[in-house]
Amino acid sequence: VFSDETGGVKTVSVIKGNPVFLITSVTEIQKGDLIEWLFGPQNITIAKTDGKNNSIHNENDVRFKNRLNLDNQTGDLIIKNSNIEHSGHYQLKIINNNTYTIQKSFSVTVHPGLSPAVPDPGQSSGAVAGIVVAVLLVFAAVGGLIYHKSSKPKRSREENGQNHTSNKDEETELTKPVET
Repeated sequence: VFSDETGGVKTVSVIKGNPVFLITSVTEIQKGDLIEWLFGPQNITIAKTDGKNNSIHNENDVRFKNRLNLDNQTGDLIIKNSNIEHSGHYQLKIINNNTYTIQKSFSVTVHPGLSPAVPDPGQSSGAVAGIVVAVLLVFAAVGGLIYHKSSKPKRSREENGQNHTSNKDEETELTKPVET
């Protein structure tokens, strides 16, 4: 499910068969509120609730038959098992005691399958390849640095004529007891 809001119209994209969630952003319907959902350019009422009574309209319309769920606490509308014919313009009206009306618009697109119109939530393959190359370069640099640091003392000893044998004077000086 992809959702975006552009110019006051919330865009919702889903794949066929998935539910469409049209959210009112109401936490609880207040006494005297009426929530009404309209569909299409003709603004056909498809669902209403006052918080107590839900009514689903157009049940005879095969597009919505047995597919609409209306939350009587929030007024959210869920279209189950979406189909391409559920694509279109949805209008939400929240009327409070006949004193004011809040309207929200939703543009729903139901895709038949994976579509370029539905953004991929992951990284593109080019971005993933770039990240992998960068990580490998970092590991190579760290490995080279470790190799360089570990081979430097060995080269220094060989250049000074010292091998793995220890200097006897240094050993005896370190093991002498300290006089006080």
